[in-house]
Amino acid sequence: MSGWIGRGTGCGPAVVSSVKQRGAGNGNIGVGDTSTGSAETAGRSMIVTDISDTLNYPYCIEGPANCDNTTRSTDTLHLSTILYDIRDTLSPRSEMPEEDLDWYAGGGWLWERVYDRAHQDAINRGLLIRPGEFERDGIVGSPDGLDLENSRLVELKCRWASSRKFDSLEKNFYYELLQIKSYLAMTGFTEAELTIFFVCGDWQPPIPCVRSALLEFTKYEIETSWGSVVKHAKNRRMLYD
Repeated sequence: MSGWIGRGTGCGPAVVSSVKQRGAGNGNIGVGDTSTGSAETAGRSMIVTDISDTLNYPYCIEGPANCDNTTRSTDTLHLSTILYDIRDTLSPRSEMPEEDLDWYAGGGWLWERVYDRAHQDAINRGLLIRPGEFERDGIVGSPDGLDLENSRLVELKCRWASSRKFDSLEKNFYYELLQIKSYLAMTGFTEAELTIFFVCGDWQPPIPCVRSALLEFTKYEIETSWGSVVKHAKNRRMLYD
């Protein structure tokens, strides 16, 4: 990577408060109660029913990232399959339950939707698009977005790690950079914008923030990286000549 420029934006903490509804018997009117404290409402308190399991979260917030609502193809080798295998080969980790992974994925989907809302004008003018799938050498990949105005790839991530890790991208975000360089190899671009929503900021205190960097690569860097991805896929018999 020939160089990058970072910029950060702080975000305030989300405050959630719970309210206990009190009846008119003690001189207080319950929340949402328009009565004046009749005997009928005296001593009444809020009834809470947990309906979390009926809402189908996190699955109901997942969906296709492509702007044309096309679904991901199932009969091709996806870049993510190769990258997950590279990660698990180089740094094996304990398996996380599928349900937990779905919650993390849901956070990523929410962040993508918020990003789209923040850049709605560029989307409406066709300058920022969800391009769908690209294919090269038998491998398919779906970039988060393309900034056509600046000829730049857009990659979005949502992370619970400390935002301080962003200061050493090549050390702490090796697989994200490998993914980005692979997308650049597929699209022909040489620049990418990596924007990460850090849910807990730097954890001191855990206040959410966004960090973003413009990444500029040489053609040599991109092609060398792509060659290593293709080689790994062939070595693992995911891909054949």
